[in-house]
Amino acid sequence: MYGWQSECGYCMLYDEGSAGFSMIIDCEPVYFKYGGKKWLIEFWKGQYGMTSGCEIGIYTTTGPILNIPGVFNGTFYNCASKEDHLPLAFSLKKNGKELFHRKELHWWLTGFRLGEFSWPHELTVDIQITLKDKEMLDAFVGGMLKTGYFMSDLNISGTTVSFVYATPHSEQPRTRTAYIEDYMQTNNIRNCTAYNMATSTYNNTVSKLKYVRYAAPKLYHRIINIGSTKEIFKSYEIIRKYLDLKEPVRNIDKKNGIFLHELPEENNQSTGAVTYPTVSEQDIPDTEQDIPNIEQGIPSIEQDIPNIEQGIPISGLGIPQEDSKFTK
Repeated sequence: MYGWQSECGYCMLYDEGSAGFSMIIDCEPVYFKYGGKKWLIEFWKGQYGMTSGCEIGIYTTTGPILNIPGVFNGTFYNCASKEDHLPLAFSLKKNGKELFHRKELHWWLTGFRLGEFSWPHELTVDIQITLKDKEMLDAFVGGMLKTGYFMSDLNISGTTVSFVYATPHSEQPRTRTAYIEDYMQTNNIRNCTAYNMATSTYNNTVSKLKYVRYAAPKLYHRIINIGSTKEIFKSYEIIRKYLDLKEPVRNIDKKNGIFLHELPEENNQSTGAVTYPTVSEQDIPDTEQDIPNIEQGIPSIEQDIPNIEQGIPISGLGIPQEDSKFTK
């Protein structure tokens, strides 16, 4: 509920940075106004490094459009406060078969299947959102229509909207080029295959991660920090200082630009998804342990990925103000 992301807000810069960090995901932002605030409810699905997953995020702002020369031109949103959390539910399916489902009152509902490789077009998400009242329902539906959906795509019951997120209607981040997508997905499928081979004797995700944590700390560190990358953190730091926002109080390793986690809780095993709470830095091993090395015979599992993101300027994009779509 209150991971590090709850303190870092959201802007389009984050989506623009994702492809360069092995996150090949479809993005679908829906914008609308309600209760004196600008709202953004965004949906994501695709391959997050070594996991297939999906997300629903809720964000609001009353602030102006930002224009930080050389960095960002657009709207920066805050993660929805407690009073703006909404009942959310989704079921992630791959080629029609459910991978997992979740349902919770939240601002950011997520789920990931570790070791599962997918292309974004193979995934669909059955989504259900319950809005606060009729006014908010009408505003959200208006945002969906402006994004490119039709009324026939939506099932409305009371203030609850259900629909299938398949092919995104929004233009996707410009950094997700065909070359980068193919390059990163080649690496992703290799690492998924290696992970599944190395942990084939274990029958649940928590046991597999415990094994990887001690047999291959660098791999474990990579798995649990999907999306917590140095460059994205740097982008937030620039925006935070520009807006004079309070520095995050979560466990942040500023030297490496990552957010620290511990082993996933088992609270979502019934749905097939896992979550990762934060923990202190000393709980993360920073050297290889003197124990059997699972990478032997699987050389790609700990391979350092060529730093392709250096060719992707996620800062300095000068992204225009968004209305209903990403703008090229």
